[in-house]
Amino acid sequence: MRPPKELYYLLAATLAARLPWVFMVPMWEAPDENTHFWVIKFMAENLRLPGPAELTAGGQQSVYVPLPHFGYVPHILALWTLSGILDPSMAPRFGSLLLSPLMTYFAWWLGRELFPDKKLCALAVPLLVVFHPQLVLVHSYSNNDITSSTIASALLCLSVVIIKRGLSMPLSLLFGFLCGWLALTKYTGYAVLPAVALAYLLAAWIHRQSFVELLKNAITALALTVTIAAPWFARNYQLYDGDFMGTQTMRRNWAQLYNRPLEYYVSPFKILVDRKWWRMMYFSYWGMFGYMTRPLIKPLYWTYTVYLAAAAISLLTAVFKNKAQTIADLRQKIQNPERKTVTHQAIWLVMLVCLWANLAAMILASTGNVGGPQGRYLFTSEVPFLALIVLGLSLTGDLWGKRLLYSLLAFNLIVYIWSWAMLFPIYGFRWKSFG
Repeated sequence: MRPPKELYYLLAATLAARLPWVFMVPMWEAPDENTHFWVIKFMAENLRLPGPAELTAGGQQSVYVPLPHFGYVPHILALWTLSGILDPSMAPRFGSLLLSPLMTYFAWWLGRELFPDKKLCALAVPLLVVFHPQLVLVHSYSNNDITSSTIASALLCLSVVIIKRGLSMPLSLLFGFLCGWLALTKYTGYAVLPAVALAYLLAAWIHRQSFVELLKNAITALALTVTIAAPWFARNYQLYDGDFMGTQTMRRNWAQLYNRPLEYYVSPFKILVDRKWWRMMYFSYWGMFGYMTRPLIKPLYWTYTVYLAAAAISLLTAVFKNKAQTIADLRQKIQNPERKTVTHQAIWLVMLVCLWANLAAMILASTGNVGGPQGRYLFTSEVPFLALIVLGLSLTGDLWGKRLLYSLLAFNLIVYIWSWAMLFPIYGFRWKSFG
């Protein structure tokens, strides 16, 4: 069966919305693209992974050498393919660009699964992804954030599949391959793994699969993940004096190069109650360009906040207003011999766990200054976060729900256009990302 035309329009809009940014944003205004590009170029030219010698020799450009390298596979392929047509600094960007339709497709597919009876809600999720300003920026330059978030979205789709169909060895092999690749892409993507683990448990329970069957599928996925990822971590353990993740080596090298403190720690509780941390993370999630130095005007952020608050209030009201009935219905479904009646609730639970794990991981990463409050780190749970906003707005009622959703989609498109209009006079058009 052919996909509906709406999908083709969404994919075309995704490329059309991002392509101008590829030729607009200079490397020095794309967060850490110079360090991403250094690794991409080295691997493409030398056909091997960089190590401690390159970390020392590369200076500020090579600080990412100890971190996972395989998030750059699409960018290396793009560099090999397009270097005869485009400037070598521009060609890898098409690795990010060509991943963007995949992200849109996963958002479209998940939207239909999360809102099977609400076409507007189902379509709102991918439409928000298509014109999400900060996501558009990340799709337009060379980085591994986009590889990580795309793989994470694929794993969420697979999680829905096993919840609906049950565990199987072919799917577990696919899980193992994607989890292994994710493990070697970027650590922010690991936030999806608790959601995957929960999906395995829920799938086995819903479909009454035995513990032995659950164990066989889980071990298969885990074994393939370890087979793919373990050699890289073992290599790092040997090269960087036991720092198998490479984060401490990267942090130490970065601190020395930029004259920052070698030791850094902030308690998770302090970050949890830090209003500035949350504001920076939230603002930069929607759109904060350059090295988080070119914000949008404040009213745009506050408007997004109004929609978020309306969605949150609507969700909480629905939960507390119908709490007794909801619990009774859920208990009845759980006790029902036909456990498939809780499939939809199980899918939403997996989405929630992914979002919670993502936020918790961002807080923990900030305790050691390995990762700051940068909104793009939330892209691992891009679809769950946007889907929850859509759900909350839809619960305000048929009339107001539609009005709020239509207005949010229009507003998000306006902010995308505003962002382009704000940046293009500054950046202009370029054939070289560093020129």
